[in-house]
Amino acid sequence: MCSIRHLIIAAAIALAWFAGVAHAQESIPTRVLIRADDGGQDVARAKLADAGYPVTFVHEYPVFTITLYRFDNPLAGADLPIIRALLDELIAKTAIATGDFDVPVATETGSGQTGSLWVTGMNFGDFLGQYGRGTIGANDAADRATGLGVKIAIIDSGLTDDAPVVTELALEVGYSFTDGVATKGGIPLDEGDGEGTDYGVGHGTFVAALISCTAPLARHLHLKVLDDEGTCDLADVVGALEVSINENVHVANMSLIPSQPTATLASVIADARNHGIILVASAGNSIPTVNRYLGSESDLIQVGSSTHLDTPSVANTPPWIDIFAPGISNVPVAGLPQAAEAVVGPLGRDAKGNPVFAASSGTSFAAAFVSGAAAAFRAANPGWPNAEVPAREIAARFNDAALASAVTIYSGSGGGNTDGKKDGVKRIDAEALVAALPRVPRCLFDPVAEESGGGYQFVVNSADLGLLLSSWSPLGSDPRRIERANLSLDATNTVDSEDLGVLLSLWGSPPPPGCN
Repeated sequence: MCSIRHLIIAAAIALAWFAGVAHAQESIPTRVLIRADDGGQDVARAKLADAGYPVTFVHEYPVFTITLYRFDNPLAGADLPIIRALLDELIAKTAIATGDFDVPVATETGSGQTGSLWVTGMNFGDFLGQYGRGTIGANDAADRATGLGVKIAIIDSGLTDDAPVVTELALEVGYSFTDGVATKGGIPLDEGDGEGTDYGVGHGTFVAALISCTAPLARHLHLKVLDDEGTCDLADVVGALEVSINENVHVANMSLIPSQPTATLASVIADARNHGIILVASAGNSIPTVNRYLGSESDLIQVGSSTHLDTPSVANTPPWIDIFAPGISNVPVAGLPQAAEAVVGPLGRDAKGNPVFAASSGTSFAAAFVSGAAAAFRAANPGWPNAEVPAREIAARFNDAALASAVTIYSGSGGGNTDGKKDGVKRIDAEALVAALPRVPRCLFDPVAEESGGGYQFVVNSADLGLLLSSWSPLGSDPRRIERANLSLDATNTVDSEDLGVLLSLWGSPPPPGCN
């Protein structure tokens, strides 16, 4: 157990992960993102060059028909409104669809804070006992809909080396983004640069662990956009959403906030939604006067933080916050917070290899709880997309179900909002969200969930064979569907003779480790 002195030191130096936009340096942009076909790109380049602002190609995002350019010459503040007017003129003439500066994006500090307080000295038992799990019914939801078969894009800072709780859930392939360009490789590591305090390190690990509370069998595709200070650029997020589409993820968690709203981000979020992705974003810890996801209200779910008392964390709830989730830790002046009043997650390991857990606060972590619920919901609806529920409607189905099953934690003033709060503030209830949905098997090699004695039992029998034969698709199926009968785990998401062989080999066998 840490001493009080150690806690004070930790609190002083561990300024938070969501030190976001406050840490993003106010600077003159050097790049611009333009969405247009080839002809529109030519027109835009010529228009900018004729006005004295030539640009050079940096990278293309073909899924979105977006190109990233770098200005050839340094810009001054007086140039920005001129360029903005040029872009707006091109948009008005439909020469281009969108055009925006490559603005900063980051995790965000709370109102009145110099940084988010995190206190080490927590442990794995505190992680399991944290109030958020009980508040949203995470354990019961995980028992019904484990997240099995779901792929979650965690657009964040990557994963700390050998992180407890979540390393086994990370897909072996991940992506890192630098200047908007993706590099495919292994799990992207979240590590500091050795220069002072690394404000952002551990953020993605903490988020991934909270997601796993409700969806313990969902797999994580780590897309590292944030640097060790918790900052990135809009192009990095655009690239990460393009990879999310190409990798056919089911859920994308974005625990970060753009410094300003852009039509570019709104358009790519809409495209991701149309590809069947449920997008969850942190709403921010301050009280902004402008929705920085403006234009995306119907395409993603923005999450605010609630407390261990099940109340909203901010007195004024902006109307664009869709739902709340546990995200606030009550940290005593002296001593460790109690799990019953804290949000707890892993940071990584210390120099001796011991797991390090901490308590923290922020909508980054509230969003993670909602993403876990989204993964459970998606796992319980494996046949989507289909004729009844096309890909573009999946996110709306989740949003509607989440709000319908949510708990009202502030009823408001009957429409008048005389106290400044939004009427009908709701908090996610993961247990209620999936209570009426079909059970999901807890074992990868058991396609059909069956119960015996009131609980799940691993058994491979004729019901599993029937599902496999009805799902037979040697020529391939929609990769966004969750094929429970794809037992051979081939990358093509097909059900064929290889899967039949796996099923027959398990017929009548005892459960593999971890299946009961």
